[in-house]
Order: sequence, then C-alpha cells, then structure tokens
Amino acid sequence: MTRDELAHILRSASRIIGEQDIVVIGSQSILGSFTDSELPDPAIASIEADLAFLDDPDNAKADKVDGAIGEDSQFHATFGYYGQGVSVTTALLPAGWRDRVVVFDNADTQPGRGLCLDPHDLVVCPNSPLVARKASNSLRRCCAPASSTPTFSAGAPKPWTRCQQCDVALLSGSRYSRRASRTLMGHEPPTVEAG
Repeated sequence: MTRDELAHILRSASRIIGEQDIVVIGSQSILGSFTDSELPDPAIASIEADLAFLDDPDNAKADKVDGAIGEDSQFHATFGYYGQGVSVTTALLPAGWRDRVVVFDNADTQPGRGLCLDPHDLVVCPNSPLVARKASNSLRRCCAPASSTPTFSAGAPKPWTRCQQCDVALLSGSRYSRRASRTLMGHEPPTVEAG
C-alpha cells in the first residue's frame, strides 16, 4: 500500500463515518512517517490498512467501515486494497501512544486524517510482526539496550527492553520482541523476570 492508497482509504472511511480522525493501527501506520521511496518494498506490499476510531466502544464505526471498504468489499475488488475496521484495543500499545501519533493529513485524506502510530510505538505493537523489519533502517541508528518496566496502556506491567536514546520499548521474552530486537539492536534483549 502506498501513501496515496492510504490517503484514499482514510478519505473514504472519513466520509462513511463522518469523522475526521482515524487511527491507523497496523503496519501501514508507518506510511504516516515515511514516503514510499524511503521504505523498502515489503513495507508497502500490504493491501490492508487497519483503521480504528477513538470513540467507538461498541465497534459500530469499525464494523461500518469494514462492511463498506473492507476485505471482499466492492471497494477492495475495484482498487485492490482495503481498509479493515478494527477496535482501538486490537493493538497492545505502550502508555502515552496517543501523545506521539503522527498526523497524516493532506488534500488527499480530506475530510479525514490518519492518526498513525509513531514508528517507535509501531515497532512494539505485537500485532505488526513485520514492522520491525520495515522500520529497522530508520530506527537502528538510535536503539541501544537498557531495562525498564513500563505499563501497557491496556493493562498490567510487562518486562521490557528500552532504548536509552529514543525510548523505544521492546517487550522482552516474546518471539516478536526477540525478532524486533535482533533487527533493531543486532542482539537478543536481556532476560527480565516478571515480578
């Protein structure tokens, strides 16, 4: 998916729901921070953008978007890509992620705009296991290991490895965090016992 295609999805979703702000949860959130030419081909290979709404407690907005421009919709058949409506709770994100969103807003997204995850938050999202590889060139320069125990915005404290320079956090002990850590830092994270 290119930035132009993401803009088209955001524009369509905004018109369907009648809201400007749409959270881009999954791997395509990286398009809010980088142009197509700055990303490797695998980063723009997806045909799906996961879209969520901040005020959607019963997922009615997500369901409406999913029905109109989601997988196997006429939109998908026509354009070859789609927007999947999801709950904002789909992604397990670090505390404070809303303060770090990257706003993707231009004439092509109007009347909508994408609230894309900051690349550092995107790397820690366990729902996007390929993101670490996609974003690694941008993040590799600053990530160095340290230990901390921040809290997920959705719940209990978890053991993390945290970058000392850019404050990116990687959950220790998961298959995903080990892959992300190798990609970003060139080695395995230290083992941190949950306490």
